[in-house]
Amino acid sequence: MPIRWMMAFFGAASLLSVGIAHALAADLDAAAVNEATFVEDGARPDGAQERSPLLVKAQVLLDRARFSPGVIDGWPGDNTVNAIAAFERHHGLEADGKLDARVWDKLTRGDEAPVLVSYEITGEDVAGPFLEKDPEPGDFAYMAKLDALAFNDPVELLAEK
Repeated sequence: MPIRWMMAFFGAASLLSVGIAHALAADLDAAAVNEATFVEDGARPDGAQERSPLLVKAQVLLDRARFSPGVIDGWPGDNTVNAIAAFERHHGLEADGKLDARVWDKLTRGDEAPVLVSYEITGEDVAGPFLEKDPEPGDFAYMAKLDALAFNDPVELLAEK
C-alpha cells in the first residue's frame, strides 16, 4: 500500500517533517487549509493560543513569498508575527505584525495554487543514494571524498521536495 504525505509547496525542509505533519494531525486537513479565506481575527497571530487552517495557509504563503514564519503548524507565535511585519514593511504597509485584510489580500493576490497537496512516495524517492553518516558542518575533507552530497534519508529528501 503506498504511503501518502501531505506536502506544502514551500522551501524549508524541516518544516514539512515537523510542522505540516503536526498541523494536520488533529483538527486541520488539506481541504480546510486550502479553502481557508480571511476572517477578521480568524488567525490571531498575536500570541493567542489558537491553531487555525487560515494561519497554516498564511504561514505557507509567507514562506512562498520568502518571509519565513518558522515552523508551519497553524499556531500563532513570534516568528509568524515577525514574518508578517517584514512582509508588511516590504509592501509599504504599517508593520504591526497582524494578519489583516490588507496582508491577506497581498499574500493571496496571484497565488491560486493549493498550499497542501497529496504526494505518493515512489520507489525512486526511497532508493537513495543516502549518506551513511551526516557530515559535520565544515568537514570539507570528508565531503570531498564523497561521490556526491546526498540526503541522509528519505524523509530529508521528501522534505526538500
